[in-house]
Amino acid sequence: MTFLNPLFLLGVTAGIIPFLIHLLYRRRLKVIEFSSLEFLKRIEGRKTRWFRIREMLLLILRCLAVVLLAIAISRPILKSTSFGSLSSHARASSVFILDNSYSMGRVGKGKSSFSRAKTTAEEILKLMDKGDEASLILASDISRLVFENPVHDKHLLRSAIMDAELSSRYTDFRPSLEIAMTMLQGSRNLNREMYLFTDMQRSGFESLSRGGIHGGKGKRLYVFDSGMTGDGHNVALEDLVLTDPLIFERGRVEFIATLRNYSPRDVNVSLHSRLDGREMGVKEVPIPATSSRTVELAFSVEEPGLHHLRVEIGRDDLTADNYRFTSFEIPGEIKVALISDRRLTKRGYVETALSPQKGLSMFNPKTFSKGELPSIDLKDYSVIALLGVSSLTSADVLRLTNFVQKGGGLFMALGPSADIHFYNSVLLPKLSSARVRQGQPATKDKTFFLRITYSDYTHPVFSQFKDKDKGDLSIARVYNRLVCTGTSGVIARFSDGTPFIIESSAGKGKVFLSTIPLDGSSSDLPLKAIYVPLIHRIFRYPSLGEEGDYNVNVGERLSLSVSGLEGIVCKPPDGRPVRIKPRVRSGRMYAEYEDTEEPGIYTMAVSDSNLAYFAVNPVSKESDVSRAEEEEVRALLAELSPQFLGRGEKPGSSIFDVRLGVELTNPLIILVLIVLVAEMFIAGRWRGTAAPGM
Repeated sequence: MTFLNPLFLLGVTAGIIPFLIHLLYRRRLKVIEFSSLEFLKRIEGRKTRWFRIREMLLLILRCLAVVLLAIAISRPILKSTSFGSLSSHARASSVFILDNSYSMGRVGKGKSSFSRAKTTAEEILKLMDKGDEASLILASDISRLVFENPVHDKHLLRSAIMDAELSSRYTDFRPSLEIAMTMLQGSRNLNREMYLFTDMQRSGFESLSRGGIHGGKGKRLYVFDSGMTGDGHNVALEDLVLTDPLIFERGRVEFIATLRNYSPRDVNVSLHSRLDGREMGVKEVPIPATSSRTVELAFSVEEPGLHHLRVEIGRDDLTADNYRFTSFEIPGEIKVALISDRRLTKRGYVETALSPQKGLSMFNPKTFSKGELPSIDLKDYSVIALLGVSSLTSADVLRLTNFVQKGGGLFMALGPSADIHFYNSVLLPKLSSARVRQGQPATKDKTFFLRITYSDYTHPVFSQFKDKDKGDLSIARVYNRLVCTGTSGVIARFSDGTPFIIESSAGKGKVFLSTIPLDGSSSDLPLKAIYVPLIHRIFRYPSLGEEGDYNVNVGERLSLSVSGLEGIVCKPPDGRPVRIKPRVRSGRMYAEYEDTEEPGIYTMAVSDSNLAYFAVNPVSKESDVSRAEEEEVRALLAELSPQFLGRGEKPGSSIFDVRLGVELTNPLIILVLIVLVAEMFIAGRWRGTAAPGM
């Protein structure tokens, strides 16, 4: 036997109270001999003996009632089911863990895994008895506790289970199991049980392989398999990205869609595309069994501004991974201010590369001398380029710094005439950690030269040059360059390891530093075919302003840097606008939106102007519906010794067979009532009878 509230056993000592009261209030009689009553004493003696027996019975019953009540309150448990006829099972605390990740939406034989899980959970609820308590957790990669505290109303719990909805999240059982264990740890009930309703997707148990769940002593885990058996049919659209994140012109925009066939047979799928809500056609795609395939998509987009794309494949057993969203922007005119020490009398290499002929390029470059810089309205330009500028006034430095802080792009190409002291002491400390010094001067015969041998192909500026057919930087010769001592932010290097281009951020803007001028005085780079696309990419990238992640996963926060406080709204896929109050973080203002549980396009807008499109997609790893074997899960959850129950099994008998003992609280309460009734009966049976001398 064990006691769930052992401290109340101290109340057993209260059983002596009736005895003490009896001693304290017992009358002490004075005996007076009276001859005329001598014959009556013989008659009364028999009644006196019965009175003493009554008093002794009442004393025993009263002490017994107090002791039994104290034991009942301490909740004694018999750890044996052989006494089951005395009462129902010991009370149970249960946690229902319902997997609502999107793989549970997989349909087989006309019913989803989620529907089957709900039906099984409803059957388990029938086992809930008076005094039992239960909680409900909706489990995906996060755990949502439906009730703040355990509930005793199984009808309320049933309603919550039936109302539960599938999420668009992936599976990870660790957080849910940890919360369930913590909840059961504080329970006083002997039987502490967890019911996990899942499709047994292997990826849901992966995080447990990095360390099992501990603290399972005294708890039991039942796993109810509601997943599909057999191979099934699932093709997932896993990714949708721009071929080139830097879009340069209106017209052709290219994307790459990645599809994966998880089925053991070849399939053909229809790929539907919708651009800004308009149907763009259908493409038939064959995919071999258990393999993936990338598909190139191209669309004609003439209108500058924000756009979004939805790509979808035909229906299969799991529809949640059949679509994907992305957003992009077609640039309008990109105005560039080209600043030199002196105004150029003819078009330079950079200006010509940006705009070979007026009106045929997105770039609109204008040349100025550094003396004209104070008169330039910087906010009219996306990018400012300092081309071989030796130095600037303090006022110009302040204006440039403010321009970059507010989101402008700055490109600095330093030449031999650069004032090293000015850059290291005045300009660079405000914008970059890089510092420069003079390098080895060029030889007259140009026999000494360097190559550009390293580029960061993950960076948008150089990503397209990974394919040498699109341009090879290493063929250019560099005869003279400044040496940069900074090491962070280097995205291209020369053959001697010194930096060629360094990127840094300042406020909302981007800063690029080139250690060679781009006018041909220190290299033959302007004479190479790669020069024009390189210049385009160098100036296109900083024109984007502050980088933001506009393609996010379900549940991730949307964040947009803004300058105003009023009128900003977020429009989720359902079209219902939500007003947003910007928050200040690190001295900057952001419009943020966190309720991204539904995949689709979210629009940040102010008044009638759209500020940004955010594409929210489900995590693709949930598409792999391969099942975990029971032995795998037993090994990962060894401390809980999980018991697996499949479809067709009756869970009631399996659970009752291992529940511990019988709780004796109710029988003891009944026994206390019987004792009290007996006490009342005996006390009333001789009511009015008094012992001699009382």
